[in-house]
Formats: sequence, structure tokens, C-alpha cells
Amino acid sequence: MKLIGIGLEVPAADIPSYVSKARPAEVNANGLARWYFTPQYDCVRVSEDRNAMELVGSRVQLIGENERVTAEGVRVAEGREGNQASRAFTTAFTKQYDTLAQRSPVFAQLRSCMDLSIAAAYIQQQDFYGLAGWEMDFFGDESAFSVESYESPKQVETAVNAIWRGSRLMTPVGGGVTIEPRRAIDPARVQIDGQLSGVHQSTGSVELAEGQWWWD
Repeated sequence: MKLIGIGLEVPAADIPSYVSKARPAEVNANGLARWYFTPQYDCVRVSEDRNAMELVGSRVQLIGENERVTAEGVRVAEGREGNQASRAFTTAFTKQYDTLAQRSPVFAQLRSCMDLSIAAAYIQQQDFYGLAGWEMDFFGDESAFSVESYESPKQVETAVNAIWRGSRLMTPVGGGVTIEPRRAIDPARVQIDGQLSGVHQSTGSVELAEGQWWWD
């Protein structure tokens, strides 16, 4: 996303870069453009009995936040979506996200991570583990079921682009990802959908032999 925004990578969808849209009058001295992905939090529907949940629509959005750098080198936020170029970039990215995800697997993986985090938060909120009487004695015990871990990267390659627009120097930076899954399942955001109860009931129950998993 950062490489696309600062004009160093051509996207696999129709997304104009920030630098292609920026105008000198909108670029503050020592200005930085920052963007980050968040879930589309108004995307959750649940059944009346809360036993079924569905994520609907495009579920990833790009949000912008302008910053400036003071003489002391301190970054100061100046509010979200501070100029038209940033708004055009984030709006287009959000609109084209599903198309981009079909062509660039990394964006599909990010969407899946957001979906899983919201689903996990909902399962925890409804205490489905407790209601099902599942103690997680196998998956919760790493001596029985070890989890493969990887070393976290401590540094990555720097990507920088500095562009003059008239007498203004633009030094756009990238951003990252912010996920607060519990926001998506806040009661004020969740929509009740009566049809989900029928879908949940149609799945039925499966009788499993001792030691058998449902996917066997």
C-alpha cells in the first residue's frame, strides 16, 4: 500500500497514487501523509439468538491521517483525510480493495486476518467455548499440539520517495494496519438478520465417534 501511495509501485487495480493527485497548495511544509488499513466495522449481522454471525460486504478500508514534523523532529497529527489527494487515494483504494485482493494475494490474506480476528472476538464475546463445554485441553496445550512460531523481523527495507511540486517538497510516508475487532461487534454496530437463524439450523449436528474430528 505504501509503495502504491508514494508512486513506487503500479497497483493491480485502478487506484491513482497519492503523489499523482497531490497539489502544491495542499502540501504543508514538512508534511507527511500517513495511511492505515482498518476493518469496515459496520459489516456484521447476527441471528436473533446470536448463535450465527455473518460478515457482509467489503470488509477492509484505508484511512488517511495527515501529520507534520516539527522543528524538534516530533510528529504531530493534523486530523484525518486532510487533503483531497489523500482522500482520493484512500477512497479509491477502499473501493478497489476486493479487485486488488483477487490479483494480489497479500491483500486477500490481510482481509482474512481481519475476518478471523472479528470472528474470534465474537466467539469470545458469546462464550461459545463455555456453552459447548469445550475446555480446549488439546489445542490449548502446546505440549500436545505445538504451534509453529517464526522470528519477528526487526527491520525492513526503507522505501522513500521525495517529489517536488512547484516549490514544495513532498515526502509521503506509508502506514500500517490497525485492527480493533471488538469495535465490529459493539451492540450499536451489529445488525439483526432473521434469515441467519434458518441458515444456522440447516447445518444440523453431526454425531462423531470418540476421537474423531468433524473434518475427518
